[in-house]
Amino acid sequence: MLRGLDTGAALQERVFSTGTHKSTHRCPDTNDKRLQDMIPPPLPDLLAEFTKAVRRAHPATAEEVLRFSAGYFAEMAARQSTTT
Repeated sequence: MLRGLDTGAALQERVFSTGTHKSTHRCPDTNDKRLQDMIPPPLPDLLAEFTKAVRRAHPATAEEVLRFSAGYFAEMAARQSTTT
């Protein structure tokens, strides 16, 4: 959970439970050079960390996902601007 991010008490109290969800989405072939050229190098790691944060927060509605996402990326941008 991001420190200082107001995601609502209900969202903060949820605990993510692992193990039962199986994704049905197929991953693209990352060996495809055209795909590699389209994806900025930092994007996979950024999305992986974002996904972990969302799973920990476990938002239940689209509104909660959007609220969490906006706060998460705003905080990441603020951190980036203070380190550069």
